[in-house]
Amino acid sequence: MFRRPLPVNPKLLGLVVVAVAVLASYIGFTAISGVPGYPYTYVTVNYATASNLAIHDDVRQDSQRIGQVSAITYHDGAARVRLQLDPGTKVHADASAGIGDVSSLGSEFVALDPGTPAAGPLGPSGIPTDHTTTPVEIDTVLSVLTPKVTDSLAAAVQTLGNGVATNGQNLNDLIGHSTTLLPHLGTTSATLADPATNLSGFIAAGNLLASRFDGRTAQLRALLGQFTTTLQAIDTQSTGPLQATIADTAPAVTAAVPALQSLTAAAATTGSAFAALQPGFAAAGANADNFRSLLRESVAPLNLVPGVAGQATPALGDLASTMTQIEKPTVPFFSQLVNASNPLLTYLAPYAGDTYALFDNLQSALSQGNGDGTWLRIGIYEGAEAAAGSNAAATTQCRDAYPAPGRSYADASTYTGAGCP
Repeated sequence: MFRRPLPVNPKLLGLVVVAVAVLASYIGFTAISGVPGYPYTYVTVNYATASNLAIHDDVRQDSQRIGQVSAITYHDGAARVRLQLDPGTKVHADASAGIGDVSSLGSEFVALDPGTPAAGPLGPSGIPTDHTTTPVEIDTVLSVLTPKVTDSLAAAVQTLGNGVATNGQNLNDLIGHSTTLLPHLGTTSATLADPATNLSGFIAAGNLLASRFDGRTAQLRALLGQFTTTLQAIDTQSTGPLQATIADTAPAVTAAVPALQSLTAAAATTGSAFAALQPGFAAAGANADNFRSLLRESVAPLNLVPGVAGQATPALGDLASTMTQIEKPTVPFFSQLVNASNPLLTYLAPYAGDTYALFDNLQSALSQGNGDGTWLRIGIYEGAEAAAGSNAAATTQCRDAYPAPGRSYADASTYTGAGCP
């Protein structure tokens, strides 16, 4: 059997296959830059520095990819980045752009804000540098740190990584419950930010407290060691005795509440007493030197007291027996005398002032005398009515022979006619 010849020229077929392969290769190499002939939107962004931005990095709007970086050039030290955006993307005059990190490995993207239509279309010069921002690279931040700090930071990051490595499920649980935790976290943050919380004062007090421990690590280490021993002593029989003690303490504390309430009033009274004693304490403090001198100088006399007391003991013993013998006859006598004198003293009590005046006048009368001794002169005095000699009987003056208490030395009462007693 003979083969039928191909209806197409083999040479022409080979050329077609080669052309298709070349076209496929071209599309494969250029597809990353976009489909040829596709109506993309191109925008220029001016950055002070392009950081680690590279061609084909994403362009994102609100975390959604809308294009890629198609070219990066530099003019006068500034970077001009050409963006290839999806067809129909509108960019306005108030647009802004930044550079964000995709990951900590250095991959970045352009974060584009297209602006608002009210600002008008973007000019041919593109987005200016005052509308762009660039991130601070981690290597720039770390370059200002000392080697000791960088080593410590590396150790901290490594330790954190080791700790997180085995707690992935816990982190997932935390993220899953974050919707219920965040409102409480907001309340906590608001409370901490409230001036009434005085968080700055708390931090200052904590700093002061921490400074007090400086240089005392050895004492703290010894204290913690002793505390461990104490906890081990408590942890006997699964802390059963401690639990029993705490259970028995509750009724005692309840019973002590009334006593503590009573002590509150006593404490208030004690405070008033100390307030009243304060002037005395102040005076005692002012005379502390005199009191100190008294105590210092009294040592010698007080050392003589035991000897004097020993010599006086026999005499006082004899005096005690003597007083006992005198007490037997004298006490009943004086008791009867006081009882018998009670009516007389009761009657004379209202005249106590008159009695005092009598003895005062006698003392005054006998207070002067001549060289032979004290003397008393008694004279008769006639009033003006007696000297006049007219109607003497009608104006006779006299005193009451039985004056009322307190009237013995009062001015003489004038009686007329037969009115004199």
